[in-house]
Amino acid sequence: MLGSGFAYGFLKTAFNSKQFEQSGQTELRRFGRAEYEQLKTGMSLTDVRSILNRGIEVNRSATMATFVWKNPDASKITVIFESDRLKSKEQSGLE
Repeated sequence: MLGSGFAYGFLKTAFNSKQFEQSGQTELRRFGRAEYEQLKTGMSLTDVRSILNRGIEVNRSATMATFVWKNPDASKITVIFESDRLKSKEQSGLE
């Protein structure tokens, strides 16, 4: 019977992992020009994430960090932070 308990635990873990992946996918919010316009110079990363969600860090140095947010249609927002504050932003393909 030990083997069946192991299989149950394995299947339960696999199912929960699949649920986690699906919840991560639903967490992806689509954003547009309205959200982009809310981003202001001097905002913290936390403030930006409250508008756009987590994003992906693509570059970091001692004082600078670049984050990108992408939509399924390949439109995107790129934000550069200096000393943890929004320094510049750009977008492509936003409606």
